Amino acid sequence: MKKIIAVLIIGLSSLANAEFVARVYYNQVADYDKLHAYDILEFNNKKEKYFLALVNDAGFEQLKKEGWKVARDIQKSAALSASILNFSDGYRTVDELYQDLSAVTSAYPNITELVDYGDAYCKSLIGPYFTPGGDTQKFYNLLALKITNKKIITDKPVFFLMAGIHAREITTPEVAMRFIDFLTQNYETNADVRRLVDYQETWVVPSVNPEGHWIVELGATDKYGNSPFYQRKNANHDDGATDWPPNGWYQYGVDLNRNHSYNWGGAGASTNPVEQTFRGRAAASEPEICNLQNLITNLIPDQREEGQAAPTNTTGILISLHSYSELVLWPWAYTSAAAPNKTELKMMGDKFASFNNYTSKQSSGLYPTTGDSTDWAYGALGIPAFTFELGKSFMPSYSEVDNDQWPANKPAFIYAAKIARAPYQLVHGPDVSDISFTSGTGDTVVVSAKIDDSNNGGQFISSAQLFIDAPYWQSNSVAIPMRPADGAFDSSNEIVFAEISVTNFMDKTKIIYVRGTDADNNSGPVSAIFSKQVPEPLCFLFFFSLFFHPLFLRICLPLSTCEM
Repeated sequence: MKKIIAVLIIGLSSLANAEFVARVYYNQVADYDKLHAYDILEFNNKKEKYFLALVNDAGFEQLKKEGWKVARDIQKSAALSASILNFSDGYRTVDELYQDLSAVTSAYPNITELVDYGDAYCKSLIGPYFTPGGDTQKFYNLLALKITNKKIITDKPVFFLMAGIHAREITTPEVAMRFIDFLTQNYETNADVRRLVDYQETWVVPSVNPEGHWIVELGATDKYGNSPFYQRKNANHDDGATDWPPNGWYQYGVDLNRNHSYNWGGAGASTNPVEQTFRGRAAASEPEICNLQNLITNLIPDQREEGQAAPTNTTGILISLHSYSELVLWPWAYTSAAAPNKTELKMMGDKFASFNNYTSKQSSGLYPTTGDSTDWAYGALGIPAFTFELGKSFMPSYSEVDNDQWPANKPAFIYAAKIARAPYQLVHGPDVSDISFTSGTGDTVVVSAKIDDSNNGGQFISSAQLFIDAPYWQSNSVAIPMRPADGAFDSSNEIVFAEISVTNFMDKTKIIYVRGTDADNNSGPVSAIFSKQVPEPLCFLFFFSLFFHPLFLRICLPLSTCEM
């Protein structure tokens, strides 16, 4: 009987402490700074003027005592309750993420390198470290995967993709890992992937905050009732916070997305160690952030003149993955003032949103924050930097990663990688798609493509070019003009073609690069397609037709059959 009573008491206590999602209504967005004691989610309904907060019954009542108008959000709370059950249905632990990163480097040694760029907070200390609950904290290195063709030595622009800076946002490492798999597994078969890996560097950090992620995992153990902790911050409790277990109201740690050195310590960041947005004791005080900034700075130098906007030929781009709210956010976050490169930042954000169907806005339009990743990347280095808020909950069913979040964001990642060479320039230019081959006259092949500027300014297309094996940025490249299929460049959307000799493709597999330019002389990123050698046994028939039966190829042996 005593055991039954004890279980009942624990159950009632758990119900009282169960967290749910509440609407917190405000008068002005700046009221966000009065809510640091609460777990305010990445959501702002400006029309009805409310934030969303993760609270328990005590937190809900405290908000009312403080004079806030609040209401339980039934739909969001139901999604939260369901998400607690989802952690173990496929999501990887940090150990599993790191094992899979090692497996990738073993499988693709010529195009990948696993880089240890430092130690997380607890790993940087001497001796064991314990949670406030007495559990031995697991230590982790900070790992990034570099993807590039090691045999091609040249200056390479960088696309930097980071995830998991907030530990509980567990879909973000999974989506980052999907991009790693896409680049490595398609290197031999996808010409766009080949050119990205050959001529650029893609850096992926699946878990910026691995020790915080481990705390989330700890809640999903039998000891803690198999419900993952909603730990947002890192594992540092040396600043005085000892609350346990972590919840959506109070928890220990530093919010790493308030700890970056650019404009550290202002609006949207707390000085209280127990609050969700605690900024840390100093700018870049946390090794997770200090090491990350050092890594990125070594990869992408600041290319600006002092006090000036980033030049149009700036190279490099960064995306930081968060959840949730289906947003694409761009600098500034610390102020509503326009960033010097706002025109292009907004164009890129809107372009990304055209792929994932998210809402694009300046970060401060959500609510003001300081010390975040994207303000630092743009403010310190001048590179375009974006926050993607994925999905509609922290821990959705694992199937949502492959059914929604990855397919929605994959084309946005590809576009970001494509424009990394000169993002402020290339975002103005048209897109290239639908590259294909058809047979031409005699020994020629027709290369056709779609050039589209409708989502890049809507200018008329003025020209298009193709390059064989050497893209336009190489000194040995040769541009071959392409013509409009309808006879005139008089639209923002054109089908273009060029007829070239099939002998260009006889000696080896080559890559065709196609690039379009609009009437304002803005060129966009290239797209690519492989051209393969004519395979056996049709090679003999092909050459026989050339010398003896000129019509044979056109009638009986379409070029597409020869896998050009």
